[in-house]
Amino acid sequence: MVVAVAAMKIGDRVRLIGTPPNLAEGELKMQSTFQRYLGFEFTVEGFQEECGWLELRVGEATGDPHETIWIEPEYVERCE
Repeated sequence: MVVAVAAMKIGDRVRLIGTPPNLAEGELKMQSTFQRYLGFEFTVEGFQEECGWLELRVGEATGDPHETIWIEPEYVERCE
């Protein structure tokens, strides 16, 4: 179930369920990062209100506690 950004809040746990198909050629490393973490659960750290993106803390998976990614909400689902 995909949940709208308005229904999410900082601290929510979400699962990465898809990868953005429209990344630019120079963003191939980011595409592989998204693919690597499909199915992983992350914490919502923030929101980009202008474009509706979510900031996810991915440090649990990468080993860097400060690492985050930005992603459109249609590529995550809230963990119940």
